[in-house]
Amino acid sequence: MRSPAKRITIQHVEPNSPRSAPLDELCRRRTISCGDQGREKFNQISSQIAFGADVLRLIAGSGRSGTTWLLDALAEANGLRPVFEPLHTDTSSVGRKFGHAYLTRNSNCAELKAMLSAAAEGALNTIWTDYRMKPGRLRIGLKHFRSPAELRVLMHKWRELAHRYAAGRGKKTRCATIVKCIRANLMLDWIHSSIDARIVLLMRHPGAAVESRLRFAAHWDPFPLLKKYRNDTALMSGPINRQAARMNRAMTRTEALTAIWCIENLVPAAQAASNGYLVTFYEELLERPETEWPRVAQGLGLAEVPSATILHRPSQQAATRLHRGSAIGESYVKDYGSWNARLANDDLAQVDAILREFGVDFYTVAEARPNIEAFSLRFLEG
Repeated sequence: MRSPAKRITIQHVEPNSPRSAPLDELCRRRTISCGDQGREKFNQISSQIAFGADVLRLIAGSGRSGTTWLLDALAEANGLRPVFEPLHTDTSSVGRKFGHAYLTRNSNCAELKAMLSAAAEGALNTIWTDYRMKPGRLRIGLKHFRSPAELRVLMHKWRELAHRYAAGRGKKTRCATIVKCIRANLMLDWIHSSIDARIVLLMRHPGAAVESRLRFAAHWDPFPLLKKYRNDTALMSGPINRQAARMNRAMTRTEALTAIWCIENLVPAAQAASNGYLVTFYEELLERPETEWPRVAQGLGLAEVPSATILHRPSQQAATRLHRGSAIGESYVKDYGSWNARLANDDLAQVDAILREFGVDFYTVAEARPNIEAFSLRFLEG
């Protein structure tokens, strides 16, 4: 026997309403009927209505900065369909053409706009964006029948896909989406002017991001990307013109990774105030969850912040440790300063030198947390 429908009131936010005001002061009330899954449906529908079902909610950030964690936590809390890395250069022709591209608001990119619009509307359906598995790794070839070891690897990949399919198929039915991309940092100005988008730029300490990429060196060769940036005349003559000459000198892997972090974070940070998108810091989400998570949720037009249980679930990042005393419950917080002990002194010195060359003063190798005042003075109040 079906349980009686529950009456749930949701709030409709006018698209041009000031986002700084409390949501209940901005909204006119609508009422819908839901069954036993009322709370999840409420989250889904309120997320659709807040800025429209097809708005692009985008989490941008450099690799190894916590973007997957942020994506999964917000998607789970708000009943959204997560769309994973649509611009990966190995999984789509659009990604190969536009991944990591520097675009200005005058750029003409019809293919890219179509893909991101499809992602926002829930019309982008690929094994990669839905289940985070590259199709090429699933192809069966003669080598798998000639080598038992190769066959075992292939079977493991298919079992992994089956597990991810079982875990993610329910999320595909959700109407509203949230997208995360580590290859879109240099096109946020274009996205903001070309698509109905709500954007959050997530930053993490460059030392932490570099250390993580060094540990997973097989997946993070910085030199092809550094070459791409060096050869981009518009980028080098525009926002990076002061560092262009120094960018052309030979660099170690650590220096190259740090320079890439600087480019991918300083360029969009300088555009944030004029474009009205939000910048948040990985370390602040952990240290000040009571204020930072609601700020991020509001910036994306979402009704809910993740619970401590959701935040405890690992994504692709390191293991977590328990931190007590949070106003939103027990928060599971990573030891986010441990990268300093894992980097060699030479690496620390190289990170520090590149940060100084780029004029980064809101992150230093001596401090694990960002200097919010220094960041605000440079990017938000200038």
